[in-house]
Amino acid sequence: MKIFTVANSKGGSGKTTTAFNLAHELVRLGKKVFMVDFDPQASLTNSFKIELPQSQIYIEDLVSKAGQGKLHIANAIVEPKENLFLIPATGALGNLESELKGPAGLVRLRETLKGLQGLGMDVVIIDPPGSSDVFMSMSLLAAHEVIIPARPTDTDISTLSEFVPFIEEHKALNTNLQIRGIILNQVQSSSKNGQFYLEKMKNLGLGDLVFPCSIRSAIDAANSVAYGQSSSEHKPKAPVSKDYQEFAKEVAKWL
Repeated sequence: MKIFTVANSKGGSGKTTTAFNLAHELVRLGKKVFMVDFDPQASLTNSFKIELPQSQIYIEDLVSKAGQGKLHIANAIVEPKENLFLIPATGALGNLESELKGPAGLVRLRETLKGLQGLGMDVVIIDPPGSSDVFMSMSLLAAHEVIIPARPTDTDISTLSEFVPFIEEHKALNTNLQIRGIILNQVQSSSKNGQFYLEKMKNLGLGDLVFPCSIRSAIDAANSVAYGQSSSEHKPKAPVSKDYQEFAKEVAKWL
């Protein structure tokens, strides 16, 4: 079971949309995929457009001091689609920030995910917030690999020069952690901006981390999430759908 964190410390990079579509495409490739919403904004949970029961157990319940070791992750699992599973979140997750800052708190997500052993999951995808906070650190300490969505803009590339070292710092507490790659996202197909910013990343020493494929900018990707669908479900023949399919094939090579 491989655990990925799809992360960027800058908001607006397309992190949740990337995680959402990657999960769906991996299911299409025959994988059993488990998603964890670990963002107090609960964008991933909202993307599925599902109604949850009042008795639902959320990720904040599992990692809180009251729930750790007392609530089993299997009891919180939602299956929005066949072979695609989710642990949802609500804004209440943000209330735990001070509680989780200590050494014992930072590993609670990692300990919680150990409960997935034996459930036959092929891959876990964690969606943390777009900031370098305690929830991001917990996500990195729980993961084997990090996928970084980044837009081809000056601000996104500048952020990478700070975020990559931030990830490296967590290897002291998680020796399994590595960066799988940077996926250029929201690339304008009618311009050369993707190649331009690829050269900029090479100059920063990040060129070897960039995936060979990229995700084109398209309103279809945003619209599909509004319907609780992946881009391929919403518009199968759209260029951006093909991009996500190619991206998933790249990721599947490492499972």
